[in-house]
Amino acid sequence: MEWYLEAAVAGHMMAQYTIGLNYAAGHNFYTIFDRIFNSEEHVDNNYNTFDQGTGRGFGKKKEGKTEGYGMDDDAIALEWFTRAANQGMAEAQFKAAALIFHKENLGNINNTSPNTIQLNNFLMLAADRGHAIAQACVGRYCDIEFPKHDQGRAFDWYIKAAKQGHKVAQYKIGFFYETGHNAMLDESEAVRWYRKSAEQGHKEAQYKIGVFYQTGYGVGVNESKAVE
Repeated sequence: MEWYLEAAVAGHMMAQYTIGLNYAAGHNFYTIFDRIFNSEEHVDNNYNTFDQGTGRGFGKKKEGKTEGYGMDDDAIALEWFTRAANQGMAEAQFKAAALIFHKENLGNINNTSPNTIQLNNFLMLAADRGHAIAQACVGRYCDIEFPKHDQGRAFDWYIKAAKQGHKVAQYKIGFFYETGHNAMLDESEAVRWYRKSAEQGHKEAQYKIGVFYQTGYGVGVNESKAVE
């Protein structure tokens, strides 16, 4: 830890991020934003708990926590994640946003408190840098929580996350195409995106595919496929 700290104080981005992970032991960051997706399944997407965009993992997932590594001090973790985030690391930006969301016990990301503004800034930075879960969260904000519900922007962010394999975003894209949200009615695209989500285990998407095979929506009637 001593050498990490020296490097971090000197401005080494990965060392700063690593110290943040060490102090944030106990968090599964990819389920912290679950509640903004309501009944839709959580955002963890089978990513390694601490590995997206870094090539490294620290601790292993066990009942939503890491095992066998580090301490638990969110304030110090946030300080170091923020330093790495300010140098442009998408994963640190996402984790800083997640810690703020957890610390403030927020039920949504739609208010104007200083901490929520900082949270949204970090989420947007991470999303702009290609972080799939951040993109899905920004899409959700535009879709549901944004005061004027900008579904065009929501689709743009969902599709970015969906193309990276984010199963909730894939489900949302399927829903947009099924219902014609944002004037995008397209049966074949609805089936395609629901199927991608269903294949990752999204229960509502699996149900939708079953219904489609039973009714013939976009696929043709196939009772045996429906009951699979």
